[in-house]
Amino acid sequence: MAERKKFLLRVDPQVYEALQRWADDELRSVNAHIEFLLRRALDQAGRAVRDGPSPRRGRPPKRPRGDDGPTGGARTDGGPTADGPTGGGPTGGGPTGGGPTGEEPADDAAPTGDGPSGPSRPAPTD
Repeated sequence: MAERKKFLLRVDPQVYEALQRWADDELRSVNAHIEFLLRRALDQAGRAVRDGPSPRRGRPPKRPRGDDGPTGGARTDGGPTADGPTGGGPTGGGPTGGGPTGEEPADDAAPTGDGPSGPSRPAPTD
């Protein structure tokens, strides 16, 4: 996007408050709402900006479901995932898996300590 021109605009406080309420109603910032109003006024006066499409503002469009982006759904911040060694799955940490390193407990070892959702359940007896 092209560099945006910055300038100081002095307005009456009551005018600003009215613009703030209007911008809030339209889910815009005051700055974006002023630009919207100016573009609309220019268009109505026959002086519309014609050197290209209006810059896209706001949030980017939502991605379709199933599109996990470039990482394939894996977290890049090192946090837990449902299928990784630090997640809560069968190979990860938490009450069903091993410790935070992803190690499996020995078959004869009973779970000890408190898990993320409270005390561990006692080992089943045969």
